Amino acid sequence: MVVSGTESGHGTFSFNNGSQGSNANGNFLYVLPMILEIVPLPSNGTQLQFDAKMETIFDPLTQASWVADANLAATKTFGLPRCAGITDPPVQCVNGDGSMTWDSARQFIENMNAAKYLGRTAWQLPPTDPDCDSSFNCNTISKYNRMVALYYLQFRLTAGTPVIPTPNTPVGPFQNVQPYLYWGCNAATIQAPCSQMAPPPGLQWSFSFGNGFEGTDFVTNMLYVTAYFPGSFLLALPNPPVPVVPGGHE
Repeated sequence: MVVSGTESGHGTFSFNNGSQGSNANGNFLYVLPMILEIVPLPSNGTQLQFDAKMETIFDPLTQASWVADANLAATKTFGLPRCAGITDPPVQCVNGDGSMTWDSARQFIENMNAAKYLGRTAWQLPPTDPDCDSSFNCNTISKYNRMVALYYLQFRLTAGTPVIPTPNTPVGPFQNVQPYLYWGCNAATIQAPCSQMAPPPGLQWSFSFGNGFEGTDFVTNMLYVTAYFPGSFLLALPNPPVPVVPGGHE
């Protein structure tokens, strides 16, 4: 999920593993808008609360209200076009799965406020705690770490636990493909360092099986890993049994 950011990179939070980090502005991530207003009626409890129309969710722990549809952009883009291509998408667009770049996320929120979505004009991206670097469960009581509070305090998840477990559904002949980011490498040979066409310092290539986007990620981020080797590899099958012919010999 995209949170607050700068011109070169933005803060992020992963509901896949509970890590707070950062990402390059050109990568496609998801957006969960929030507002610093008590939308539903106040309650004495600390549990998440729906408003009357079940459109927003209020967190008493952080005094923030969230859009109940955690991927609103998949169905509502507030005037932003859908990304038409992989190699040269529009500067500001939303992928069909709801993911978008940092610049698009800022415009998405601006358009959301201009449209007075749910009658409000103060929607924003969740802030990042300036005292926290890339980490797990950093200062969950901070007023900045509202996504962290959702993950660890409200959902009661532990670091490394996906908010929704990924089923081991076969994808062709593969098993256990994660719909998330995997580390990549660009090297001259299989055993060579990942230095050929290297990204800027501190970044490395990645590929998402969640939306098919190839880009770069900060090396401190937590991504999945798979491996391959060149050439083919055929399993040696045991010799088939020799059939027995009735009245004859094997």
